Amino acid sequence: MKNRLSLLALLACLAISLTSYASDVSFTIASGTFSPSGTFSGTFLIDSTSELIDGGSITTTAPSGGTTYSFFNSANDSSVPGLAFFTDAGGDTFRLAVNGSLSTLALNTNPSSDTFLMTAAGARFDATGGTLAPTPLAATPEPSSLILLGTGALGLAATFRRRFLNT
Repeated sequence: MKNRLSLLALLACLAISLTSYASDVSFTIASGTFSPSGTFSGTFLIDSTSELIDGGSITTTAPSGGTTYSFFNSANDSSVPGLAFFTDAGGDTFRLAVNGSLSTLALNTNPSSDTFLMTAAGARFDATGGTLAPTPLAATPEPSSLILLGTGALGLAATFRRRFLNT
């Protein structure tokens, strides 16, 4: 009996210490435009503590013949907060540069450190605008909350079992 109570107390302590924190925030890029023409859109993840971009996917349509490029980046490849490079199989590069805090994040369109598309042929298209918005996330219960709920249900079941078996 004491062993079971000790085990239950140990599980409860472990459940309390197993808190999870969502550190990545997902953002959507909409209505992105290039100079002289062209568009881009997509999504990316940014770490809320380090502000490093942790990957994402971007689709662009360049002005030169309306070529569509699809970029995917699964991990952080830059040690600079708010900066990431996306490449495709053809050697084209999309550089995403954002600035501001997470609540006021915006595309960086400053000519010296801006967001741009560089094709494998060497043509560069600078971003002239676009909107960033956090992607709403569905509420997910933390694992520790589920563990606490489960241990509480087990405790109640054990109490009722003892009461009804002893009567």
